Amino acid sequence: MGFFQTYDSQSFNQNSTQSQVSAAIRLVTERLLKVWSPNYSEQGRASAIYQTVGEKVAYAKQPPVVGVGHSMRGGVDTLELATDVESDDLDLDRLRKVINTPKVPVHVVETGEWVACSRPVQGGDSIGYPNGATGTVTCLVRNKNGELFLLSCNHVIAAMNQGQIDHDKLWHPGKADGGGPNNIIGDLHDYQPLDFSVEKPNIFDAALCRPSGDTLAGLFKIGPIAGVLNDPPFELPVKKIGRSTHLTEGAVLTKNSAVLITYAPGKKALFENQVQIVGTGSGDFAQEGDSGALVVDRQNRAVGLLFSVSVKQNAAFASPIKAVFDRFAVEPVLGTA
Repeated sequence: MGFFQTYDSQSFNQNSTQSQVSAAIRLVTERLLKVWSPNYSEQGRASAIYQTVGEKVAYAKQPPVVGVGHSMRGGVDTLELATDVESDDLDLDRLRKVINTPKVPVHVVETGEWVACSRPVQGGDSIGYPNGATGTVTCLVRNKNGELFLLSCNHVIAAMNQGQIDHDKLWHPGKADGGGPNNIIGDLHDYQPLDFSVEKPNIFDAALCRPSGDTLAGLFKIGPIAGVLNDPPFELPVKKIGRSTHLTEGAVLTKNSAVLITYAPGKKALFENQVQIVGTGSGDFAQEGDSGALVVDRQNRAVGLLFSVSVKQNAAFASPIKAVFDRFAVEPVLGTA
């Protein structure tokens, strides 16, 4: 269900009051949110959640309910629940009985987990150029001197060759995700210029950010990078984490591909030696805003730097990642260091 999906108001008793909803919020907070304190035992946590919404959980699982609040839907005081499980998994009749508010309407939204924007920046996170494009952090990389950088695309953090090295401030999250001057993550450090002549081929679209904020190795929700796969085989299963479509799966369709990429009206660039990936999941493998995402295989070995998507097909292009690392004389920070 969406955030503002309507419901049949006649199916609820509308005599609920703000005080009833407030009391329900307090009880849900105590029984479903605060039980994730380290002070609770695994058994106590599991018991409280099962008794409240009928969901069986283990100690390490994400809480089934991750938020609760008060809204007015159609003029009716409503208890809002944010969940990280399928809404059908929650026994709302049991919940109403436990919190003793049978007349209070309950609306459930599957938001997934909520994360702090101030957490260390990691591969898969949003990044962008001031008042410009918003894309995805590829991963944390390191040069031979041990200096750390964030990798992404030229068109994301270097404004298609217009960025000023060691001057321009970059934002996390990017502007499209609400970022602004108070969200500076670092400076533009270097980029590979894009050639828009269509006579000279490009090999990749990439740039580096020198971070001034906290960073974290690996890929958000995927885990540590396990190395580099230089020549991925055809039909290799792959995955990526991006700021638009998040975690998705696909497979290598073509290699050594040449493709004409449109960056803006009248501005095209020819790329050669590219890898085409098709989605194998229920949704798109990538969409606009996922540029910069690191494509990895099932062993989390780096395969390519995603930089382009098809507007009509469930497909994307990625540049072989080794060429990118070689150009900037960097390597991915492996593990969780």
